[in-house]
Amino acid sequence: MPGGTIQLFPKNGAPVEYELQLIEYSVRPNGVAVCMWDNHKTRNALTPLLQAETFFVLEHMARDDSVKVAVWTGRNNWGSGIGLGAAGERMPPAAIQRDYKERNMYPHETDNVLKNLTLAFWDFPKPSVAAVTGFAIGGAANMALMNQHDLVVVADDSKFYYPSVKLGLVPELGSSYLLPYLVGTARAKEIMYLGEPFSGTDAHSWGLANKSVHAAAVLPEALSYADRIAAQPNPSSIRYSKQLLNHHLRKHLDDVLAKESEIMYASVHSVGGKPTIHNVMKKRAKL
Repeated sequence: MPGGTIQLFPKNGAPVEYELQLIEYSVRPNGVAVCMWDNHKTRNALTPLLQAETFFVLEHMARDDSVKVAVWTGRNNWGSGIGLGAAGERMPPAAIQRDYKERNMYPHETDNVLKNLTLAFWDFPKPSVAAVTGFAIGGAANMALMNQHDLVVVADDSKFYYPSVKLGLVPELGSSYLLPYLVGTARAKEIMYLGEPFSGTDAHSWGLANKSVHAAAVLPEALSYADRIAAQPNPSSIRYSKQLLNHHLRKHLDDVLAKESEIMYASVHSVGGKPTIHNVMKKRAKL
């Protein structure tokens, strides 16, 4: 079951406790934090609440000195991409929403390429490891493979799927820049233009993942990476190394995401505007 208490940080006033609804969160004694998306109603779709809680957990971990490394995973599946809100989701108090929106740490209805969440992962200062099983569709695939995490372990039989062309949309979350960089322009266009699923084994062979293993071994392998990083004697050295290794890519991301947003708006209108996109997102949840 999801759960775990974290701290939120309002602009004015002391931190307040928040009980997570869609993320299972815990911190091991060695400083490895385990974050598990657990939204079974939507198969871990990135609904507004799941996005909000992801922002909250990222900030909590960044401020918590006891956290040395983060491991992200999903219960049963990594995620089914950007999604609509599910019935019964209790959004955070309005004052918290307002404060976090002002800091670009909250989902926004005009953020059509998840710019804020993409940058929140990129700017997370501590090492992050992804443990991916099941399927990862669209935005969720980007969150797994497009360098939002420092190390990536995938299941051999996991399925990654970029259905944007089938839905009349375009690459998002920085993938228009990062995917060609990671796998080469020719393969990136093959992935995006054809919209055909590929496996965890493929992702590993193309350099998108550090390891591809049996599904049952994914989380243990990810935790092994995290344990070994947490045991390093100088955490600040790892953080500075992350900053340097990401710098040459991070400095372009604001412009890339702005261009993706501009083209996404044009694509949205080409398939009929917001009502069609609403239906597209419902279709995506069934993929």
